[in-house]
Formats: sequence, structure tokens, C-alpha cells
Amino acid sequence: MAVSSQAGTEIESFKPMFDSLKSWHATAGEQRYMTYFNLLLAASDTTHGSDALISDLIEQNLEADRVFTEQIADLLDTVTANMEIPAVLIASVTPSLTKSLALNETGTVRFKITNTGALSAENINLKISFSEALSLEGSDNIFIGSLAAGEVTDEMELKFNCRDDNFEIGIWNIKINSDNARVTPCMGTFSIGEVITSIRPSPETDENYFSVFPNPLSEAGYISYKLDQTAMIRIYLYDLFGRRLSTLSEVVQTPGTYRQPVNLSNYSPGLYVITLEKNGFPVANKKIILTDRN
Repeated sequence: MAVSSQAGTEIESFKPMFDSLKSWHATAGEQRYMTYFNLLLAASDTTHGSDALISDLIEQNLEADRVFTEQIADLLDTVTANMEIPAVLIASVTPSLTKSLALNETGTVRFKITNTGALSAENINLKISFSEALSLEGSDNIFIGSLAAGEVTDEMELKFNCRDDNFEIGIWNIKINSDNARVTPCMGTFSIGEVITSIRPSPETDENYFSVFPNPLSEAGYISYKLDQTAMIRIYLYDLFGRRLSTLSEVVQTPGTYRQPVNLSNYSPGLYVITLEKNGFPVANKKIILTDRN
């Protein structure tokens, strides 16, 4: 019996359908296991009839794949037809080559808003905020109106100017507002100072690998990074306004991989930025969430 036939039109949540799918998948898994087991037995058989048996078992396996795919499709069709999935608005930012701004220099942030839900999002407007190091060219309010399910806006553009180079970081934030949609926040940073164009985002193999674990953290965690040459390393903690709160590390280190403990128990829950500096140049930063310790 198809999974979808087990669901009536009065579905109240996804859980009954999900439980049904898990039950069917467990049974199908046992059948697939026996098929593979028989396939191995047939492959080890040296008699003449093994070729035909292997071919038949492969056909059975492909048929099981096809049936399972159809069951998933039926399930999703039934769920979306009987449940109201809310509007969900997400901002996606186009990567920019400009990572740092000098005084009076302008940086551009390009982004789109997508409604990933199944209902239309109504009365959408954006509120742009930024830290003291930056100023915004143009209005800090953008009215969008409505977005149908699956609809994406045209690419929008924000231009930020560095008005004060006494800060290490300039932070911008896009707050999405809507009458009926769930929203996700969107923020980013510019380093303030000499423009750095050599930062590459590849994580594990890059000399600029930099991570904070766990994230979110309650008070204690670890900062990990790699060095390909001896350097003066400074690690700073900033608030969202670009103000330096603490120097977490200041030491000369040789090439290698480092994992340094960090304790932020003296700071209130909220959003912070940790910046890695090598030989006086900021090369990476991570936004972290400090949670309540209770």
C-alpha cells in the first residue's frame, strides 16, 4: 500500500506521515538487505546459472529504488496538499571581492530575498542598520510588498561608505519584516583598514582556516587556525558596533595548526565577532552567538 494512501485529508501535522515513511523505509531496508545478501551469494557461485541470477537480483534492486522514489513523491505531494507551510523569507548575499574598506572608500552588498515557503508573504519591508564605522548611501528602508511562494526578488544593492577608520570592523544588518512570514536575519562585515584581496574561502586546506567551536557557545570554547609561516598572531573580540572588547591572544607562533581555549563568561549573551590578525593584518573573522548560561 502506498504511503500516501495512509494519510487522510485531515492531516494535522507532518509527524504521522513521517512515522509512516520511517516504518515503510525500515521494511524496505530489510528487503534490500536480503537482495544484496543474495547478490553476494550469487556472485560467489561458480556455476553457469549465476549470471542470470545476478541480473535478476539487480533488476529487483532497481525496482525497489523506483518504488521508493515514487513513495517519497507521493508523500510530499500529500503533505503539501494538506498542510499550510508558512511563508519563509531568506536573504541570500552575492559574495563580494571587497572584504575591507579604507577611510571614505565604498563597499557594495548585493542580495536577493526568496520566499521558500508555500504561502505568499505579505507587506515585506527591509530595515537596514549598520555600525558607527559605516554610512549608507540612500534610504535605510526598502519596501518590497508581497512575494508569492517560491518567488525571488531582483538583485538589490546597498552601498556602504567607511566614515570612521578608528574601528576595526564595520557591521551591516538587513532586518526582514513581514505581516505573515517567518524570517531569517542577514548580516555581514567589512574590515576597516588596508584592503585585503588574498582571503580565499576554502576552509580545511587554506592557511587562513579559522573556526570557533562550539558556535553558539555558552561561555567556553576553542578557536582553531593554521599558520604556514611564523607570524605575530592577535585574536580580538568585537561587539556588533565594531568596538574592540578584548584581546583574546597576542603571541608569535611558528607554522602549524593551533587549537586555543577561550572563555567568554564575562560577557552578556548576544552576537559578537572574533577576528584573527596576522602580522598586523586582519585575515579572517567569525560571528559567534553567546548564549545564556542558565
